[in-house]
Amino acid sequence: MLILCAFSFLFLEANLALGLHIPFLQPSQTLLSSSGAPGANPYALKNHGNVAYTTNVTLNGKTFEVVLDTGSSDLWLNTENVELPGIKDSGISVPIVHRGLALSKDPLVTGAVSVGNFTWGGHAVQNQTFVHIGSSKHLKSRYHGVLGLAPPGGSNMLRKLVKHPEYNTTNILNHVFNATPHEPNLITLGLTRNNLSETTGGVFTIGEIEPGYRRIIQSPRLAVVSDTFWGTFMDGIIVNGRRIKGGSQSHNMIRVPAGKTLVSLDSGMETALAPAMYVDAMYSKLPGAKFDGRDGYNLPCDTRVNISLVFGGTKYPIHPIDTVGPEGLDKHGKVKCVGKFRYTPRDFGLDFVLGTTFLRNVYSLFDYGYWTPGVKSLPYVQLLSVVNPNKAWQDFPAMNTERVRQLTNPNSPSGTPSVYVASVISQPQVAAPTATPSIAQKIKKRMDWSFWLIFGLLGLVIMLFVFLAIDRVYGIVSGKGYKSLDEQNRV
Repeated sequence: MLILCAFSFLFLEANLALGLHIPFLQPSQTLLSSSGAPGANPYALKNHGNVAYTTNVTLNGKTFEVVLDTGSSDLWLNTENVELPGIKDSGISVPIVHRGLALSKDPLVTGAVSVGNFTWGGHAVQNQTFVHIGSSKHLKSRYHGVLGLAPPGGSNMLRKLVKHPEYNTTNILNHVFNATPHEPNLITLGLTRNNLSETTGGVFTIGEIEPGYRRIIQSPRLAVVSDTFWGTFMDGIIVNGRRIKGGSQSHNMIRVPAGKTLVSLDSGMETALAPAMYVDAMYSKLPGAKFDGRDGYNLPCDTRVNISLVFGGTKYPIHPIDTVGPEGLDKHGKVKCVGKFRYTPRDFGLDFVLGTTFLRNVYSLFDYGYWTPGVKSLPYVQLLSVVNPNKAWQDFPAMNTERVRQLTNPNSPSGTPSVYVASVISQPQVAAPTATPSIAQKIKKRMDWSFWLIFGLLGLVIMLFVFLAIDRVYGIVSGKGYKSLDEQNRV
């Protein structure tokens, strides 16, 4: 036992001398499983080719698939060809402006306020007001509507119903918060990344934080500066090691501090909008980049660029696969790729609108604060990076090859999983274009040196014990062995 203890001590000392860190193997804390199983999450998000993230809601017994949207505040549903017995139609028309890609190019949708019984993820709300649209011409693909999760101040329906007190204007989330007063009035969102298929969309929670991601409470609290959208200030961006900040063009009555920009976090939008100076800094000098003459850049599909956004002094890297992406096929049948950051229109009122091209790279927490009756705290946002930038840089070529292959030959077999899961790291780093050795390689290399060092030290330990044993035998024979204090003190 003594030899084993000495061996363990020397092994530890050798590791410290070599700087060898043995990783503790813990259960995976990735955000999602690539199997696509929604698990116990009752909201069962779906990812439609990274374009839209949807969930199912039920209204008077009918199921609707709706886009989960932190960029708008109203619930509206396409009720075309759907019979909804028991629905109360108010006859009050409401215009809704939605620029997300769930809609056609015309962002204006007009519907009527109605009242029905609503169920979502195990939460039931009686007499929930919503806007129903009688035509699907504004909607793309299979989506049946939009579930707005932005602050209640952004609700067009709420403004219309101010003069109609007979209608309950409480939004869906506040209904849920009021029904669960023992839980925090917050939501969290983590989105998957896939190629072109339909897969599980990620994690959405109400009143709790997903296990394994509670470190998000240590992230900077970003003050929300608007009661109509999830708006906060950004410190700047880092592009290939170069920092850019300032240049705000916001003009919506919110005073933007010097050197910062005003940002909206919008899960209902696929791309991202940014001031021209930022988009130019990201793409204009890259090989093969061509300005499209409107609001962005065409780029080779294999373009890699390091982009990080900075909030509250913390860097949040964006996976290279999210900075440049396909936009269909050109006239020759080749995949056309574009920069996923586009110019913000000058009359937009904001600097940045960060859609899912950014939100896939973070786990997000949105706290409603005093927007929920009875709560006095200020609303805020927290972000936790879910990207290992070095690994993302290395993974990009294979991921890009797969998504291009799926566009040009979607029926061919592939061994590549359709969901790419980002791992959480505590301190994000800017990705470097050079590959870095894996932990296993480092351990193997250092263990080769450790083996011979430890083997030699073990030999010395054995020799030491042999010497001590001989000395003890000699001491006993010569009468120089150990004596108790009592024996030594006897006269």
